[in-house]
Amino acid sequence: ENKFKKYEFIISRTELKNTSGIAFYGEKIYVADGVQNQILSHKLTDLTFNGAQVWNREALDISKSSSLCIDGNVYILSLDGAILKYRRGNRADFEQTQIAPTVEKAKKIECATDGRLIVLETGQTKRIIEYTKDGKLINQTTSKSFVNPVDLTLGPNGTIFVLDSNRILKFKK
Repeated sequence: ENKFKKYEFIISRTELKNTSGIAFYGEKIYVADGVQNQILSHKLTDLTFNGAQVWNREALDISKSSSLCIDGNVYILSLDGAILKYRRGNRADFEQTQIAPTVEKAKKIECATDGRLIVLETGQTKRIIEYTKDGKLINQTTSKSFVNPVDLTLGPNGTIFVLDSNRILKFKK
């Protein structure tokens, strides 16, 4: 039985060109659009969302972005693993530690409540990369269990769950 009370289209497909991520924060949905190089926000009003507002205040290139997360700041992940940080629509300082081997296919970024940024790389090295929210490398985790990691989410106490093929892998902090 469907327990959802209401279902509606918020944004038509013609408005969005090449979306790479969606996040909900502070009663708004944020969408990264790589063709228009914009972050669009939609504010919750009653049970619906209003029309899109361009959130970024300066030009940005997110044409190669793969994901975004929000904790008050907006973090945009590029396919090459670079993380861009934005605050109130403007680019913010973020000096990211260079890592080896280099990232070739970053798939997902999540903002952890404990101050970490968690990145899933699905390229040749298949790994979880953890940074501080200042861009310093904390840890890189690989696993011989990885076959085809496609997504990740965060659980309680710093736990990371990775969707890998038809399995869910659990990594404890």
